[in-house]
Amino acid sequence: MLIQGEFRMLLSIIATGSCLYFATKAYKGLRGKKRNENDNKSVEQRLPLKINSQPVASKNKLISQDESEAAINRKLMLSVGLMGTTIGALAWPFLTWLSLPGIIYLQLPFLKRGYDELFKKRKIGAATLDCLISIVMTSLGYFFASAFFFTLYHTSRKLLKRPKTPQKRI
Repeated sequence: MLIQGEFRMLLSIIATGSCLYFATKAYKGLRGKKRNENDNKSVEQRLPLKINSQPVASKNKLISQDESEAAINRKLMLSVGLMGTTIGALAWPFLTWLSLPGIIYLQLPFLKRGYDELFKKRKIGAATLDCLISIVMTSLGYFFASAFFFTLYHTSRKLLKRPKTPQKRI
């Protein structure tokens, strides 16, 4: 019969292993996809047109143009891996400190957007609240909640980045 500490360690090993397994499967699935037509174009053809050094407004205004799908996928995989390491921290507390640099790396864009919105635009919006939430969760030591927040955020960014296709009615 397993005692309490061994059961907890076994559970954390299973959870960490499953998170890492699914993260590597998703990463391999993304790498194995076929390239689309835009990959064959030159850099000048892929860049957005500029008029008077201002980029043309994108159709989806919720996502900035500089945030590519590859960057979103990379940050999503990192946040899923961080969730795995913070779950593993239940058995091995040093994993918490190994996940901290990744959490700080994922916080930097939030801090920049929150600072720009609060001090340059002089308003409080979603970016300011995201910045505040990520800072508070990390400073209070809720590393799993912070990694889960980043996973949800980058998953929603990935879904917003997808092109909208008309649905067929049956």
